[in-house]
Amino acid sequence: MATVAEAPIEAMPNEPEANKLFRMVMKFKGSDLHLKVGLPPAMRLAGVLRMMQLPVLTATDMDRLMFPLLSPRQKNILEETGGVDFASTLANAIGGAGDQERAATEIADKFAAGDPNIGIHEVMIESEKASISLRFATTVKNQALAAYRELMNTPV
Repeated sequence: MATVAEAPIEAMPNEPEANKLFRMVMKFKGSDLHLKVGLPPAMRLAGVLRMMQLPVLTATDMDRLMFPLLSPRQKNILEETGGVDFASTLANAIGGAGDQERAATEIADKFAAGDPNIGIHEVMIESEKASISLRFATTVKNQALAAYRELMNTPV
């Protein structure tokens, strides 16, 4: 694994400390930032994972870098499960919206076929759940894009 020399990157006032690492990745035109306790930070450059010439990360470092970036929900997940995967947030939102859409379609089809156990109120509830899930997935996507645009417009 190759290394990347540390470039001086100044922290902006009131920003999470991890943003300094994100800006360093952007400065070198890297695609990914990899953080793991026991290793120095690494970035992917032209498809190759390269270690940054920075100190090895401790558990305390990781908490200091990442905890300010977590939403209250993610903090709860971290405390309950011991881990949070940022990359899966959008996939879970989209998958959940798809699942709700399938459930709404299934119950609507049963109602249309004359199933006596399905009432119109159940069809409406499932349809509204699907609508809420789709709006949530769209919001997550929009927030991810906004965060990406903000990072790309951050001066390095």
